[in-house]
Amino acid sequence: MLAGGDPSREIVHIAEREGCDLIAMSTHGHRFISDILYGSVANEVRHRSMVPVLLVRGSPMPKPR
Repeated sequence: MLAGGDPSREIVHIAEREGCDLIAMSTHGHRFISDILYGSVANEVRHRSMVPVLLVRGSPMPKPR
C-alpha cells in the first residue's frame, strides 16, 4: 500500500483501519539531537497507536571508508 503524509500518522491510521493485531517496526538507533527535536517515526507510532507496537533494533550500518 502506498500512502502520503506524515509517516507515523499513516502507519497508525492504516493499522487501525485494517484491524491489525500488531505493528512491527525496525529501528536504526538514535540520532540524538534530531530525535530530541523532531522525534523518530517509531517513537511517534509507539505513542500514538492503540495497537501494540513491536520495535526491533536493526544492525548498525558499517561506517564508510
